[in-house]
Amino acid sequence: MRERINLFLWGIILFAAVQGIGILAGLKFKDYLECYQINFLRIYWRQFLILFGAVSLVIFNIPKITKILHRISRKMLKKKLNFLETKFNRFKEKIKIQSLWQIGFSILIGFVGFAATAMFFYYPYAIVFGIILAAAWVLISRVWYHNFSMMLLLVTFGIIFGFGLSCWSSLIILGSLAVYDLLAVYRFKFMVEFSKNMVKSGSILGFIIPRLKISDFNARLKEVSSNFKVNLSENKPERFSLTGGGDAGLPLVLTISVLVNSGLSHALIVAGFSIIGVIVVYLIYFHKKGHPLPALPPIAGFAIVGFLISSLI
Repeated sequence: MRERINLFLWGIILFAAVQGIGILAGLKFKDYLECYQINFLRIYWRQFLILFGAVSLVIFNIPKITKILHRISRKMLKKKLNFLETKFNRFKEKIKIQSLWQIGFSILIGFVGFAATAMFFYYPYAIVFGIILAAAWVLISRVWYHNFSMMLLLVTFGIIFGFGLSCWSSLIILGSLAVYDLLAVYRFKFMVEFSKNMVKSGSILGFIIPRLKISDFNARLKEVSSNFKVNLSENKPERFSLTGGGDAGLPLVLTISVLVNSGLSHALIVAGFSIIGVIVVYLIYFHKKGHPLPALPPIAGFAIVGFLISSLI
């Protein structure tokens, strides 16, 4: 029972925090654009889905791409590659990272920090802030800092695409990706395999929630990945639960789009219904006794209902 309460409360808190911080940042950014009379770049739903598909194709096939490149490079530069590999392994040991995924993820965090800061401050300050965030993610490597970084990433993602997309474009994207999530988990099942590979690499594109102890928010990311490996092989109880970043980021895109085009009260209705969707997800998850569950369809469904209701007001 305690485990369920922890998952339920922290899952809702983190999701609501993304929505709340996203709305506040959206209001601030909207005032900034209006003050300096800046027109934000318009994005269309077809462009978004093509970009999403291309990025997903690359990410899901990174293990295969890495193996192919590894074989080709070994044949072409065998001696030199062995020397570089040895140097890289020593570098990994010094900064305590597990894979190239983590380097890429830290760069992503740094870029997001730069993008978020550059909206309101001069570029030199934004660059410094981005570098600090990226370095801190590698050096601190704790669950709480990872969740903080993910929150910053998702809020920035929500603002960029929420301001660029119209409400109906956001609606089409959210509905399409909800169907995609459903098929990816139940029909094709590659999302489950991708999640396992992501955990093993130490670069988790989502929130990490301790199941039993709040003190586990201070656990190292290495403990999270090693804990999941042990559980898969020995069927031991899990210390952590994962929630996908897209489950929080994509509904935020719709919320921000509504904020920009219809106002704060309408955006709060969409955010509120999205949170109800999260509650429903956890109720289904507990009923299914912890089996993999596509969270986006229920959340997207309630967010769309919220949007339709707000459109009638």
